[in-house]
Amino acid sequence: MTAVAPHEASPLPVRPQLADGVQICPPVEEDLPWTVRLGDSRYFRIGADLARAAARLDGRRTVDQIADDLGAPWNAAAVEQAVTSLDKGGLIEREEKTRRSTGRLKFVPPLTIQLTVTRSGDRIARAMASVFRMSVSTFFRICTTLGLLGAVVLAMSYGTIAQIAREPLPLAHLLWIALALSATTVLHELGHAWVLHRSGGRCGRMGVMLLYLVPAMFCDVSDSWRLRPNQRVRVALAGVAVQGATGGTAAIASLLLPPSVGHAVLLYAIANYIAGAVNVLPFIKLDGYIAFMSHVDRPNLRRTSMQSIKHRLVGFLEGRRTDDGLPGWIPWFGLACVATPIVIAARAAGRWLQTLVSLGLFGSFIAASVLMLLATVAVKAAIAAVRQLRRSDSRPARMLGLTVAALAAVIGLGLVPVPTSETAAYRIDSAGTATLVVPEGSVPPDLRVGDKVTLNRNGFLGHTETGSATVTSVDAVPTEISLDAVMPVSDSGLLVKGKAYRLTLDRRPADNVGSVTVNERTIPMAAWAKSRLVDPALHPFSG
Repeated sequence: MTAVAPHEASPLPVRPQLADGVQICPPVEEDLPWTVRLGDSRYFRIGADLARAAARLDGRRTVDQIADDLGAPWNAAAVEQAVTSLDKGGLIEREEKTRRSTGRLKFVPPLTIQLTVTRSGDRIARAMASVFRMSVSTFFRICTTLGLLGAVVLAMSYGTIAQIAREPLPLAHLLWIALALSATTVLHELGHAWVLHRSGGRCGRMGVMLLYLVPAMFCDVSDSWRLRPNQRVRVALAGVAVQGATGGTAAIASLLLPPSVGHAVLLYAIANYIAGAVNVLPFIKLDGYIAFMSHVDRPNLRRTSMQSIKHRLVGFLEGRRTDDGLPGWIPWFGLACVATPIVIAARAAGRWLQTLVSLGLFGSFIAASVLMLLATVAVKAAIAAVRQLRRSDSRPARMLGLTVAALAAVIGLGLVPVPTSETAAYRIDSAGTATLVVPEGSVPPDLRVGDKVTLNRNGFLGHTETGSATVTSVDAVPTEISLDAVMPVSDSGLLVKGKAYRLTLDRRPADNVGSVTVNERTIPMAAWAKSRLVDPALHPFSG
């Protein structure tokens, strides 16, 4: 990502020159706009006249000479205005060097880390195009057909899905599903690259990333802004189409396989459909957002919509009516863009922090680092908001009212009751002795003698209660337990260390190992956030 320092305070160069990495791109078709590419992924739309002027900024001619070269209606003032416009976008070379990220590791605000594997996905796309010569329309028809047929199979298999979703999977099957999903993610990104190439564009960087703490891959399709809106929509949805076709094919194939394998293939199909559904959400920077932005033909829609919220808030505080000329749905879209990443990051953090701390001190260090990153992003956002408000000519009474309302909202949200529980594992040995086991590194539940717990069978998409027990001792004893009790797997043959607490069985469960639900209760959301997000990361450092 290019970081551009503001240049308003320094004069324009006498002999202006385009910055390194800037390329003037002619339109793919005659009636489309010209574009300027800066680096790998930043594009600016410009008119044909400005493109003519930009092409002459070679550092050898003055503004007057460029105006003479362009001829009427250009003059020195018009050329200087054009150079100023390009300079605001960081497109003009400066003595003070523009900082650009040239490494493979890249941080994209608010919470995405990208690692570039290849800087030119177009070479791969060209190779694919030489093999797959079908049209883009044919590609989407095939993917849609397979996706719909697979959806019909899933609907017909509802009873089977409900059963296997709450059953543990053999570890080998779970590993194969994870491997297949990784391969499908690669195909997803290659789908973007292939459709972009077939549409006349050039694929940029490809690699892996952490998107709001969730592992994923990326493919830079910024060059699609040179295409028509409907073509950009197709480029954006190509990955989802691949995922739908893959999931549909797997669902159909599951009907032809023996149940021991077919059930795993069916779960793989479901995972593809879920991934595709998440991808089409328009409120985060995934395929759905790019498709929607392309459909309405508004570049930087997310940034524009969030800026619209800021402008309207500042206008309210200043006691004036704000009309930014944007459609009425834009601010609401911005609110959704603000809220959705917060929800995703919180859920991802709550899911992964507990897993990380179970890996010991190293995992706890990573968990604490993730927590610090989340806190840093939140603090930076708060500081930026305060600075924005301080720069405005706000009325004190309205500022005070907003501050009180914001504090009341935060306090009220923190007091909202939410259901919660704690999870551990259980084991019943050959003698029939039952114990509750907390894996090493996990935060131990608050146990008391006489507490009632439920014993569950772990499943791939949930768990099923099969028994109950009572805590009879809170004295922890070091032990080892099968991984099958901690994860929804069977026949793993792996053991994890932990601490055991004695149980008395009230209702014997169906399995000798599984998960335990402890302390089912309702607590304020602030307490829930502390127990799920803060305590797991800090527990190993608390002594």
